[in-house]
Amino acid sequence: MADDSKPNAKTSESFIGWLRNHFPQDGGYAKLSVAEEMCNIGPVENADCYGKICGICGDTMEIWLRINDGVISEARFLTDGCFSSQLCGAAATYLAKNETLMDALRISPASIMDLMSEMEGVELHCSILATSALYRAIADYILKINGETIQSD
Repeated sequence: MADDSKPNAKTSESFIGWLRNHFPQDGGYAKLSVAEEMCNIGPVENADCYGKICGICGDTMEIWLRINDGVISEARFLTDGCFSSQLCGAAATYLAKNETLMDALRISPASIMDLMSEMEGVELHCSILATSALYRAIADYILKINGETIQSD
């Protein structure tokens, strides 16, 4: 993952600034202020890989990735879940963008929780859901380049 000493480090402060610009909270739900594609929301056309997970709470998280030369150039998500799930999906895709596959595999639920340490109401199980969907998408990519497939749920 990005080193915090880099000018464009993916820190809690940079993520919260990004969130405030894209996901102002309105009554407990995200109210988008810009086009969804700028917020990492929605499918990626002709994505290189896809991951979908249903969490213990019943929320579903889907993540699409586009990969160029081993680097995630585009990452988007969809969830039918609460504001916490939305934030965790946004965090997972925010952290994954412009990272190598190996660095993206280092993104953990703890990474997401650390990123949102100043925000209230973010649930650990939502960060697990988001990282699980990210890992599943990366596994889908790795299996595809090896001529294999992931069996659906």
